[in-house]
Amino acid sequence: MHHSFPDVSPFHALLNGIDWTTSPLGPVALWPLSLRANTDLMLGAGVPMSIVWGPRRLLLYNEAYTRFLGEKHPGALGRPLDEVWPEVWDQIGPLVDRARAGEAFHLEDLPLPIERSGKLEPAWFTFFYSPLRDDTGELAGMCSTVVETTSRVLAEQRVHQLNRTLEERIATATADLGRSQSHLQSLFEQTAAGIAETDLHGRILRANRTFCQVVGRSADETIGQTLETLIHADDLAENLELFRRMLATGEPFEIENRYVRPDGSAVWVAKVVTPIVEPGANAPTSIMANVVDITRRKEAEMLLRANAERLHLALDAASLGIWSWDVADEYPRWENDRLYEMVGVPRTDAPVDAVRLLAELIHPDDIAPYQAAMACTLETGEPFHFEGRFHRASDRALRWFEFTGALHRDEDGRPLRMVGTTADVTERRLVQDRLTLREERYRTLLTSIDEAFCVVELLFDSHGVAVDHRVLEANPAFERHTGLVDVVGKTARELMPGIEPNWHEVYARVAGSGEPVRMVQYEEAIGRWLDVFIARADAAPGNRVAVVFRDITEQRRADEDLRALAADLAQANARQNEFLATLAHELRNPLAPIKTGLDLMRISPGNAAAVAKVRDMMERQINHLIHLVNDLLDLARVQSGKVELKKARVALQEIVGNAVETALPLVEGKQHTLQVRLPEHPLVLDADANRLAQVIGNLLTNAAKYTPPRGTITLSGWQEGDTVLVEVADNGIGLPPEALPSLFEMFNQDRHGMDYAQGGLGIGLHLVRRLTEAHGGSVGASSAGLDRGSTFTLRLPLAEGQETGPATAASAGVPAGGRRALRILVADDNQDAAELLAQLLQSQGHEVRVVHDGDAALRAAQLQAPDLALLDIGMPGMTGYEVAIAMRRLPALRHTVLAAVTGWGAQHDRALAREAGFDHHMTKPVGFQSLDRLLAGIRVGNQAAG
Repeated sequence: MHHSFPDVSPFHALLNGIDWTTSPLGPVALWPLSLRANTDLMLGAGVPMSIVWGPRRLLLYNEAYTRFLGEKHPGALGRPLDEVWPEVWDQIGPLVDRARAGEAFHLEDLPLPIERSGKLEPAWFTFFYSPLRDDTGELAGMCSTVVETTSRVLAEQRVHQLNRTLEERIATATADLGRSQSHLQSLFEQTAAGIAETDLHGRILRANRTFCQVVGRSADETIGQTLETLIHADDLAENLELFRRMLATGEPFEIENRYVRPDGSAVWVAKVVTPIVEPGANAPTSIMANVVDITRRKEAEMLLRANAERLHLALDAASLGIWSWDVADEYPRWENDRLYEMVGVPRTDAPVDAVRLLAELIHPDDIAPYQAAMACTLETGEPFHFEGRFHRASDRALRWFEFTGALHRDEDGRPLRMVGTTADVTERRLVQDRLTLREERYRTLLTSIDEAFCVVELLFDSHGVAVDHRVLEANPAFERHTGLVDVVGKTARELMPGIEPNWHEVYARVAGSGEPVRMVQYEEAIGRWLDVFIARADAAPGNRVAVVFRDITEQRRADEDLRALAADLAQANARQNEFLATLAHELRNPLAPIKTGLDLMRISPGNAAAVAKVRDMMERQINHLIHLVNDLLDLARVQSGKVELKKARVALQEIVGNAVETALPLVEGKQHTLQVRLPEHPLVLDADANRLAQVIGNLLTNAAKYTPPRGTITLSGWQEGDTVLVEVADNGIGLPPEALPSLFEMFNQDRHGMDYAQGGLGIGLHLVRRLTEAHGGSVGASSAGLDRGSTFTLRLPLAEGQETGPATAASAGVPAGGRRALRILVADDNQDAAELLAQLLQSQGHEVRVVHDGDAALRAAQLQAPDLALLDIGMPGMTGYEVAIAMRRLPALRHTVLAAVTGWGAQHDRALAREAGFDHHMTKPVGFQSLDRLLAGIRVGNQAAG
């Protein structure tokens, strides 16, 4: 365990055992240096001392001070002074505040009733008050030395009362001595003071009981003793001199001296010695001595002197010069050698004209501030403080001196006396100037750099775990890199309630170990990627770290874009290479038989049958080459934007007829069944009939190529609102799921890798998409998987002015191809999203019901079992998971297909959806093609069930 104070005594150990972090003073390591230094000085003192610090007047004290506290110790440590001494606060509070305001003073024998053993007792104390300053020189507290003088005051009161009584009684007794001997003897024995009568040689003739107790002897042992045997050897000469003078003059004398007891101990007494003159005598006949034991008072006085000497030593050790100035005197007094050394003049017993000397030594620019500070103190009584430059008298070296002082006034408020200190602060000023320069450079650097910078203070819970941090300082770039403003003094949770907790963990680790950390992290609370460097802010372990960071969100996005671009380029390059290889292959295929045919014609020019057969073959191959070249030319025109559509109002039925005519040879060649389903009324398009026939013909050709012989191909067309849908479906080899996203990209050859090579350059579907989009439409593809057929769907806008014809299969609830309308439940708390999805489904002829919370979704499902329920997850009331679980428990809903529609698409979210009973998981926004595939699957399942 780290101790804040050296374990030199049980009291130091007690201080080290206190958890100062819970005190308003805070950890001892963070105390101002001035408070720590004065506390160390106080703890080493043998006299009772205390320190009062801060605006709340928090109390610190040493072991000797505990004798006044009694049962209040140790709970008084670190508590406000007014809570520790409520019984005397009205008396000591103003004194404490005088000292805290900068006044140094002392009060002797101040009566204060204090609580002892549960009751108030009268007591007297002598106080020495001094103000304390913090490390910046500002007043921050006070220090007091306390000596209890109760015993001395009571003794002096008793002596005073006794002397008064004795004087009255002795006067009466002297006048009536001859008549009142018995009365005098009674008074002699009964008085509380020690009384002894001696002869003129100092031999004790008689003594009362109190006197015997003081000298530590019995009455028999006391009678006959002389002054030489009782008085301490060091005090004997002075006593004898005064004794002889009294005998010569007849005047009594007072003295304080020590009596030596038989055991060798000494006792201090205050003694009044009076000559006794018998009636009728002209000279003293005996001597009367009145003594009072003042040992405790003398010990207190000696302790005070020792403390004063110790204080002077401490001030000398602190390199402080001490001065005082009685305003009535001509010159201030220099109280210690240190002040002479600082000014550079030799010590002398003669008064130093300090005013003239300082006027000669002070820097000219600092004369006016010095005079203004002194005048302000004399006028207002505020503490004197001045810091300026002086030329040292001995070597003329320029030094910085700091003067502090407190002014005392008389009862009428007139300046009476000023006491203060002087310190050579040259080194501090040099360090301060260097620190100021360094601070200016530091601030300039932090203000000018582009990186964000801040210093943060960690905040811990009761278990010592870092749970938050407060921003202590930040540069202007901080706002630019975070978007946060006015951050200084605020905690991270105030600025970013959703901040990741690992920031506090990393900060605490760096603050404790001192090992810096570099990290890149995405902060969800501000939506930015940050590149962060963290280091300890202080040399020693603590709770502060410095953080330098920058927003790299755009850089990350650019990097991701570059990586995506590189991947796209690599993929395009691979596809281009594959296309070139395929093109070479496709060109060689017809060229090989053409070359062979030419050879046959050259060899057998007269064989008409062979030549005719070869010519037919060569014509087919030439047509295939022309088709390839036309595709390449179309691709070039589309890519360069040179395709000019020759639009006109044309019926879909006419376009489909031309497309079927083009694809029919291949369809019949493979013995496929082609079904064409179109409405009876014309669906008029504003289109290039040839290009759209090329598009539909390409889809029919693809269906024929990738469907095994004797397959079925269905071409359907119908109207949905202001849109025409054209669907080409087959029961061929299908499409793998991974092929769908890139199916319409240029040079795509995904079908060629499925052991079903059909030739082609991989540009047909790309042309389909580009030409369809040129008409303002779109194309999509779906497949239930390999060997489960494929469906390609065109969406094209109707021509303006097209009248809605009679209900088609789609609009009547039975879409082309015999598709049945479905009952669909849509549940989403986002009303706009729910309504748009419902409109899309209704446009395809389905019956849709919309609700906006989980409870309503469950009720709607129970009222009418839907074929499909599209459930959002994050709904009020019951969540989508809870609705799905409840629906799966109802027998009437066992055939309902459940699809989760949510913005959460991670693997974990999909697993939660499966556990809740969902059949499908769809991530928002849901694409039409995905939705169409889902609906198609439900229709197939319903037909199979039927």
